[in-house]
Amino acid sequence: MRSQGLKVIITFFMMLVFGILAWVFVETFFDFVYHQFDDVNVQLISTELLGQFRQTSDFAASLAMLPVLFLFSAYILSQEHKVKLFFTSGVILICGIVLMFLYISHLKTEASRFQFMPGIQNTLSVSSIQAGWYLGIGFILGTLISLIFFLLISKLKKPKARNSHFSSDI
Repeated sequence: MRSQGLKVIITFFMMLVFGILAWVFVETFFDFVYHQFDDVNVQLISTELLGQFRQTSDFAASLAMLPVLFLFSAYILSQEHKVKLFFTSGVILICGIVLMFLYISHLKTEASRFQFMPGIQNTLSVSSIQAGWYLGIGFILGTLISLIFFLLISKLKKPKARNSHFSSDI
């Protein structure tokens, strides 16, 4: 019981650390995301300050929820094996990054689909690029995928109970 409480305290501490790190590295993250649009004929514009704050908060919340997702998956799967924990962490991170890039590629496709007359610039609002939100949704999906995977594996490993009435041991 005491180790459960210690895990929860460590998780809340790690949430604070990840949230603070997200606020520190948010500019680097969005510079990376915005550079994904360099090969598309679109100009990124910022029209609202609240939208930028919401994007920053979404990114911080996405990173801050990672320790909770790790604790949740460890609690459900009762992971004592480091291989399971490593696999779960990898699936969570990969799903988050892949979903974010899928969304960015969708936005790039939509932006390049429209062809305007020469001299008219195609624009995309920075607040409509919700990369942090999709990163967080990907983390949640990665958690669910790893939970389903390990629960299915554990069901397959369990031997089926034999019915004693029809035993062939005579």
